[in-house]
Amino acid sequence: MERKSSQLGRGAKGKITQYPTDLYALGSKSSAVLNREDVKRTMHGKPTPPSSERKRDSPSTSVVPPTKKPKLASFGGSPGESSIPLDIDPVELIPLVLAAHDTHNTEKLNNLIIGGIRLMKTQRWKPDSILCYSLIYLAKLKPSLFCNEQVMQALCGVLKREQGTAFKSKGNPLVFVLACNLFYTGYKEEKNWPNFFIKVYIEDALNERWWVDCSWCKCFVDNIATAFLTTAPPGHLMPNDNNTLGTLSPSGSPLLGANEEDSESTGLEYSTYPRYSGSYETVETMVLDAIKEQCARRTATDSIGKGFLKLLAATSGSAEIRIIAACRLELWLHSGKLWRPAQELLAYLATNISGTSQRDQEVLAQLVKMRLKTKPLVNAYLSCLREMVSVCPATLHSVVTHTIFNELSSVRNPNSMAALASLIQAQPQAVPQAMAETFQELLMRTEEYLRPLRALIREAVRAGRAEGTQSLLSLCRALVTSPNKDPPAESRERMFHAIADLLSLCVMLTATHAKHHPDYRMQISSIQCDGVWWLHESALSLYRPQPQEYDLALRKIIFLEPIDTYCKLDNWPQESERTLAYRTSCEVPLLQNTLIGILCIGLAKELPVSPGEAVELCEQLVRRASALSVDDTPLPIDKIEVADYIFQLCQYHHPENIALPQGYIAPSLAISSLYWKAWMILVMIAAHNPHTFSRQAFTKFPTLKALIEMCITNKWTCVECVIEPEGEKSQILQFEGHLAAASTKVPITEHTSSLLSLVMLMNPEGVARRPPPSILEGLQVLNKNLRLGHLLCRQPALLLDIIARQGTQRAMPWLQDLLHNSEHSLSVLPIQCLCEFLVVGGSSGLGGKTHEVIRHLRQLVDDETTIHSVMTFFTQRLTHTHPPIRHQANRGLKLVFSPLTSEEPTEAEWNANVTPEEWLSIIPSSRHWVLIRDEVVTALRSGCLVETEPTYVTCYINFLADHAQLNCPTTLQLQDIVLDLGQLIVERMSIMAAIIPPTILSNDSKDVQDELDDMNPHQTLYALTSIFHQYMLRVREPRRESYDWCANQDQILLQWPSGEEGTMHIIIVHAIIILLTYGPSKCDKNEEIFEWFLSVWFGPNAPKAFVVETSEDACLFPDWLKLKMVRSNQPALIHAGLKDLDAQQLVLFIQSFGIPVNSMSTLLSALDACPTETLSGLVVERGYMAQLVGVQWRRGARGGQHFFNSLGLQEPVYPDEPVMLDDPLKQLPIFGSYPNEQWDNLISRRPDNSKDILLEEVGPLFATAFMGSSAFTRNVNTAFTTLQKIVAAEIKYHSFVVQECPFIQCIVIYLGLILKGPKCSHFESGFLKHVRYSCPLMRLLLNCRQSPFDDPLTKVAETLLQHYGNATGPLISVLKMFIEGSGVKKVSKFRQSEMAKSVVQKMDEVNSQCDQVNKKDFLVRTLEMCPINMLEHIGRCLIETQDSKVLIDAMVTILERQQSGTNEFKIKLEPNAEMQSSQLCLANGGEASGLIIDWLADLQPELLGDDPKAQIRLMFRAGGAPWQELLVALLAHRASWRTLHCCLTALLASEKEWAATSVLELIWALTRSPRIWQGRDKTTPKHHTPENILRLTSEQLSVLISYILEEAEQCKNQDQACLKIESRLPLLLECLQDDQAIVSALVSLQNKSIESSPTVQTFIVLLYMRLPKIWNILSTKGNSPISSIMMHDSSETDYTESSTSIIDKISHCMFTALAANPHSKDWKNRIQPGLEASCKSMCRQHPRLALRQLGLLGTLLKGRSHLAWGPFQNGGHFTYFSHTLRILEMLQPSLFALPYRSRLHTTLDSYFAVIAMHGHVKDLAPLIHKFSVLLQGYMAYDTAAANDYIRDHHNIISSQPVLSILNIAGALPAQQPETPQIGKSDWGSDRQAQSVQIPFSDPSPLTVLKNVIASTVDSNTGLAALMRCLDASNPEIAIAALEKLPELVVCMQEHASQILAKVFELGMRSKINTESYITKCVTTLNAYRGC
Repeated sequence: MERKSSQLGRGAKGKITQYPTDLYALGSKSSAVLNREDVKRTMHGKPTPPSSERKRDSPSTSVVPPTKKPKLASFGGSPGESSIPLDIDPVELIPLVLAAHDTHNTEKLNNLIIGGIRLMKTQRWKPDSILCYSLIYLAKLKPSLFCNEQVMQALCGVLKREQGTAFKSKGNPLVFVLACNLFYTGYKEEKNWPNFFIKVYIEDALNERWWVDCSWCKCFVDNIATAFLTTAPPGHLMPNDNNTLGTLSPSGSPLLGANEEDSESTGLEYSTYPRYSGSYETVETMVLDAIKEQCARRTATDSIGKGFLKLLAATSGSAEIRIIAACRLELWLHSGKLWRPAQELLAYLATNISGTSQRDQEVLAQLVKMRLKTKPLVNAYLSCLREMVSVCPATLHSVVTHTIFNELSSVRNPNSMAALASLIQAQPQAVPQAMAETFQELLMRTEEYLRPLRALIREAVRAGRAEGTQSLLSLCRALVTSPNKDPPAESRERMFHAIADLLSLCVMLTATHAKHHPDYRMQISSIQCDGVWWLHESALSLYRPQPQEYDLALRKIIFLEPIDTYCKLDNWPQESERTLAYRTSCEVPLLQNTLIGILCIGLAKELPVSPGEAVELCEQLVRRASALSVDDTPLPIDKIEVADYIFQLCQYHHPENIALPQGYIAPSLAISSLYWKAWMILVMIAAHNPHTFSRQAFTKFPTLKALIEMCITNKWTCVECVIEPEGEKSQILQFEGHLAAASTKVPITEHTSSLLSLVMLMNPEGVARRPPPSILEGLQVLNKNLRLGHLLCRQPALLLDIIARQGTQRAMPWLQDLLHNSEHSLSVLPIQCLCEFLVVGGSSGLGGKTHEVIRHLRQLVDDETTIHSVMTFFTQRLTHTHPPIRHQANRGLKLVFSPLTSEEPTEAEWNANVTPEEWLSIIPSSRHWVLIRDEVVTALRSGCLVETEPTYVTCYINFLADHAQLNCPTTLQLQDIVLDLGQLIVERMSIMAAIIPPTILSNDSKDVQDELDDMNPHQTLYALTSIFHQYMLRVREPRRESYDWCANQDQILLQWPSGEEGTMHIIIVHAIIILLTYGPSKCDKNEEIFEWFLSVWFGPNAPKAFVVETSEDACLFPDWLKLKMVRSNQPALIHAGLKDLDAQQLVLFIQSFGIPVNSMSTLLSALDACPTETLSGLVVERGYMAQLVGVQWRRGARGGQHFFNSLGLQEPVYPDEPVMLDDPLKQLPIFGSYPNEQWDNLISRRPDNSKDILLEEVGPLFATAFMGSSAFTRNVNTAFTTLQKIVAAEIKYHSFVVQECPFIQCIVIYLGLILKGPKCSHFESGFLKHVRYSCPLMRLLLNCRQSPFDDPLTKVAETLLQHYGNATGPLISVLKMFIEGSGVKKVSKFRQSEMAKSVVQKMDEVNSQCDQVNKKDFLVRTLEMCPINMLEHIGRCLIETQDSKVLIDAMVTILERQQSGTNEFKIKLEPNAEMQSSQLCLANGGEASGLIIDWLADLQPELLGDDPKAQIRLMFRAGGAPWQELLVALLAHRASWRTLHCCLTALLASEKEWAATSVLELIWALTRSPRIWQGRDKTTPKHHTPENILRLTSEQLSVLISYILEEAEQCKNQDQACLKIESRLPLLLECLQDDQAIVSALVSLQNKSIESSPTVQTFIVLLYMRLPKIWNILSTKGNSPISSIMMHDSSETDYTESSTSIIDKISHCMFTALAANPHSKDWKNRIQPGLEASCKSMCRQHPRLALRQLGLLGTLLKGRSHLAWGPFQNGGHFTYFSHTLRILEMLQPSLFALPYRSRLHTTLDSYFAVIAMHGHVKDLAPLIHKFSVLLQGYMAYDTAAANDYIRDHHNIISSQPVLSILNIAGALPAQQPETPQIGKSDWGSDRQAQSVQIPFSDPSPLTVLKNVIASTVDSNTGLAALMRCLDASNPEIAIAALEKLPELVVCMQEHASQILAKVFELGMRSKINTESYITKCVTTLNAYRGC
């Protein structure tokens, strides 16, 4: 070992020269060998000086040893040494050893080395460095020198502990390190080491451990440790000890140069392998002896050292040592100084235990029994256990078994559960397996272990938490495996029940600890699945349970038993958790294997579960799972075989003992009830597995398909289903007949059959069967509760199949319901379903879901993966043959591609037709337009061929022209477009006629020219030509040598003379030619494209055509195309069309219709050019041809003369038309004023709108319809319908101009003539009989009353009515309308138009010459002088032409004049007119005021314009016209808030001439305008306070009150005025929201003449009744006339008696409650006094309002006086009379007013009755005295009235001495003996205060004050007296006042805050404790709150 260190030894001095560390003084090579004498002399010579001196004396350059050498003394060797060590200088050691080695002197060699070792031993604590380096050098050079017995003995002596030596310090272990490394170097190559090393190791390990724990000695120690076969534990199990025993490091050593802290980085390289492989038993014996000796010597725990425990750990590879250590390990772990090495020993034991031997089992038992107390020890213990079972899995079962047995024992270990949980965490699969095996072993015993095991499992799961919960599945799977041995017979059944119970317990535990297991549902399902298969496979054969027990276990495992079944054993879970745990255990998915297991149980004959029971169990489980959320995947079933298993359970099996006839094959039958249950199960399974099971079953089972469709569509009828297949009944009867023949011999019929109602044919894959009604009802309930239909809709194939089979024309309400009620995301539903909902169901199912669907489709359109699906759906419907479907597609495309707004579409928007232009304009801006462009183009191409709406086809063509032709990358794609458009042009001529402008002819009418001016057809024509032009540019290419062969015969090859050629379809050529026949488009600039086409197809550059298939010449222009070319207006086309035509073809062409004149002239010229022989040989009908040519000449055609002459034709001669004298159309007796020449041409004209009937057919039609003639041969109904349409059109569009209404004219003439002819009676009867023809016609003619036909029609009606007499019917009513409407002469529209034009012209002249005022005057004059029948027409003309401002001023002026009656203008009438003065439309009382108002409202919606004063005056002027209310209503509803505010400000500015009612109605309308309450709550709270919307000022409030009073004064009497005021008070109260407003209102009232105005007084009283708090407000302002009116009423009649007050309800409730007399202490002591105080307080503050209940008081006193004194007093009646009397005292003097006198007398009568009945009773004396005082007050108020009343009770008064004073006429009221009379003016004065402050010898010094306050009306005076008492200098006065304060505060609640503040101030400035008094006052006030 080479060390890089240059440090000096510890004993060296600085001045001594040392040898270099790399220099070895070995002497000369020829050094002589010393003889024995020299050795002796040296040994006995002079002592050798220290080595430092020796080195100092010798020269540094000399290599020769010094002359004076120090001699080493010899030491006695160890026992057994045979050689004699030599004394030698350390410097000479190396050369001497090498010399001896060279001479092979082995003895000397050993002696030299031993001598060096002994020298080193003497220097153990301070070794010589040269000596150490010499030994190291020799060991490196010659390792074999140290591998002999003598050297080994010497080195062992160094390592051995010296006897009797005890070191307190650790010292320097350099010698030990050197010895160990020398040993390792010497014996490194030896396989077997001496046993002496073991002894040395044990000795050091048991004592100081100098070198055993030293890291520099690991090379030697580790090789020794191989003898113990001990495995070191991993580092994480070792205790973290920073102060280990290995710190004996050579600190500062020149040899080592590092501390022990750096021992881990020493970098030693050594090899370790077994050195004692042949002597393990010897080594074990040695170790055991040493350990036993130590154990015997050190029995106490304190005497055991750490070294001993470390030795046990190092030697724990031996089983005996492990058992020794395990027995004492618990004590050592709890020792304060040994716990760390004991923990290390525990780790070694856990690592080295094998678990296979019996001794290890004992060790395991000891380890399990250990009881550890501290948390760190327990954690270390658990870590060791985990390591043990991971290193040695064989120990796992034993550990688990010991742990469980320990836990179940009476002395249980507290660490058992923690150990078990820790093992579960380490081995989550193996530990539950071991636990299950132990459980099975325990369950096989005779003792009952189920309850302890349940508790054990619960505790283990609780301790293990998440891992414990997850391990339950492994535990259950191990439990259901077969045990190692068969259970005994006596414990089989108990073990079966226990396993089933433990399985259910595991399920409940999983549910209880669901928070620790995120996938707890799947674990529960897996446990149930394992349990079911255990019951199916091994439970019956192994445990042999009874059938009922087996069924119970099955139902218990799948949780179909009641909850008590799972908790009755140990009452777990607790009541609070039981329901939740049970529900969680039930609400789990049903696995496919679980369902299959139950089905297999039912199918197995040996298992005690019948097929029916199995189906029932399956139905319950499937239904329970179906109720769960879809997100939890409750029914994960994908095997279609499940359906087969279910149907096998439903199969009917006949008894096996019955043999069927030979050769007979029994039909496959199913039990009906089970069969339909099976279908319901399959429906539920399909609903939860739409993509797997449902897809397969839907196509395999037709019945299931029908049931699924029922659930989805919610229609429970199936047309395709059959009730029973053909022959089913006969097969069942035949089968049952065979069974009966083999058993009962009874013949079987339909009536005697038993199977016919129980079974049915089993054919699930056959035709769909219709379920019975009960099954349908059950399925309907399931569908509603489980939402099966919505779940099934998640499979797109099912929905699309249903939609496809139902067809797009059928209504699909289920689709709307599906979308509206779907709780899932729309992404679950197929795209086609969403699109179908949008186009079919959206319009009838408006709502938020529609908006959501549109938004979702918008997202799909933005996604490039789904946009094709959306577009495919809509584009397919664009080409549908049904128009509504195409309209739906257009609407859907618009909704999908248009931007989505926040407002949902209305129903009108849904139902409106959407044109393709609306979505075609936005679709190119789509994000993925490039992806869908080809698809859109293809759809539009196909749409052109099926669309019937011309505008739609136009949109398609324009879009194709804009986008398709420019974006077609290949000619083939463009050819497809052109081919479809060519087919459109050639085959759909009607559509083309509608979208392309007509050919421009020379004699076009004006309508045609207007049509040509429309640019849309020209744009379409240009779009078509541009597409074909682009195609022609692409298809024409230079000529090629060959072309590809084409099988299509319509493909032609075109070759142009210019050398270009191309291949195209023949239909494209025809389409191009047809387009050219329409002429150039106006959009074609300079007609470039048109001219290009003409140059390409005609003229010298015309192409030649060949058939591609045969290369034959092809005909480009067939005859039908040439005819179109001839009909065109282009000369080039005409000439090309006439080319190569023979004479016969030309003759056919001229016989065609629709040929223009120019073209006809060209045809005739072509015929003239033909040879005469050819023309004469034509086979034609000469007469027809002559007539045809003549007609063409009349049209203006030229030519054909040669043709005419060649055929020898002659122009036909037409006979003159005979004159028919009886033709009604030739005589005009009615229209005599019209020129006859207009009627001569009536029949000859054929109007444009008469397509199905002619004028000459009107007479025959009427004769046939009404007189039974047969002149009209066609359908009369159709003809009359057409006639009515023609008449309606003439009325609508021609304004009754005679020349433009031929049919109306003809009908009127015919009716007039026929009624004067001989057939009049016949016609009249038919006209009355056939009302279906006559009534509609006459109703239409009613519209002709303001026309020239009015008089003739009126005469016709009069004639008919004269003939009909008293007949009735609808025709009579129509005829009477003619008569009634003709009373006033009507002015024709023509006359109106002429007058209007003249007025407008005159107005234009005025505008140019006059100013604004003159304009207005002219308009006023014009309108006022206008007749009634002209006013509306002239007014509308003026509105359309004149300035609105001037018109508004004129209308306002007219209305103002009408109000004042100053517009009586003289109107110049026409000479022949008989117009009365009442017909002056705008005079006072005229008829046209409403029309002016309507115009004014239209021109100025807010009704207040630039001159608001005049318009306000118009609306609110007093005494105005009746239409003022209409203007006010329009103003309130149409004006803006700004306008209304300005108007209200003007109206409330001051009291002007405004009408009070109009102003108040406007204000009322403003406060209740719907615009104010928009956005507010519809239901206002109970205590809602109306808002002050108007926020009027005090001045405005005063004006408002004036308006109310003014309106009331206008009433006829005071009652009506009271009602009017009461109706306006709510409006006023809404404006009086705060006290300031109330004060303002009261101040305004004070300015009124209150005393002289009864209306004002009534208003004040009514306001006070509605707002009683104004009394408190007035009380703060001092006395006023208003307060006197409110408190006293001196009028003879109370007009407010019928009104209501807000206090009426309160006072009525309080007085009624006071009259009650319940027998309760609380009532007499607390409630009744409080009620009395509240009543007195109310009477004091509001006596007038309380007097409204005076009649109630009198009524409540009735029926009590007749009682005897005992019941009268004990029943509380006497108390009530006393209370009432005190209330009456409070109501003085208003009580005696005239309006209340009758009710007062009624009340006083009750008191007289009581006095008469009980006047002799002494207790009644105080009441009589107070009653006397009350009567005296009455006499003082009104002596005459009082005397009249007292006189009636003279006898009673005379019998009572107290009342005798009342007999004195005019007597004054007597003085109260109890209370001193203090004048009202004295309240609050100094005299009053002094009178109260009397000497306090009386215990109640403030009784007088209390009585005075309670008897007064004004509480302010009492407040002043109380304040003076509290401010008194005498504290007794203040204390007395404080004691009575709670009772006083109740009577002065309005001053409570002031009084309490004063009391608080009193407590602050004096020594009086006022806290309790304040508390009592607050408590009392709270008790009487609201009184």
